[in-house]
Amino acid sequence: MWTALKKLEYVEELMSEIAGKNPPHRTRAKVDSLPTLRKTLREHYRLKREASGGEYPDFYDRDLKRLFTEERGRNRRESAAAFIRRVRPEVIRLVSPWTGENRYILEQVLRDISGRCRDLKLYAKRGDRREKIELAILLTKHTVDSLYRKPRWVEL
Repeated sequence: MWTALKKLEYVEELMSEIAGKNPPHRTRAKVDSLPTLRKTLREHYRLKREASGGEYPDFYDRDLKRLFTEERGRNRRESAAAFIRRVRPEVIRLVSPWTGENRYILEQVLRDISGRCRDLKLYAKRGDRREKIELAILLTKHTVDSLYRKPRWVEL
């Protein structure tokens, strides 16, 4: 509670400094006012994805092809996307404390990885504990890598 009080006191101090002064820049122009928007949020994000080069980034490809296989196999292996969906909660619990990233970011990286697996038509080789741990390592690697790439906005 005291932190909130300090913030309020700081804001009050700032406001008293600018009280009675005219704003340095005045304009009546409205940027994308609501009545003029003709695009849905879904369409906005679809266009944004297309402009950025597609649905899922391809920088995962080499690692995904090492972890999973392109061969369906005789015993009809589980798709890599289905495997990821099945082990997602446990993998996120494994990775979250080590990366320091919140679960939402990890979910987004896993969503990208899973989508790319679908695009590449990849299958789980074994679908066992070892493959789950390797997926956790891959998620850790790409989450940490994303910290050093250009910042990216996460869709809400």
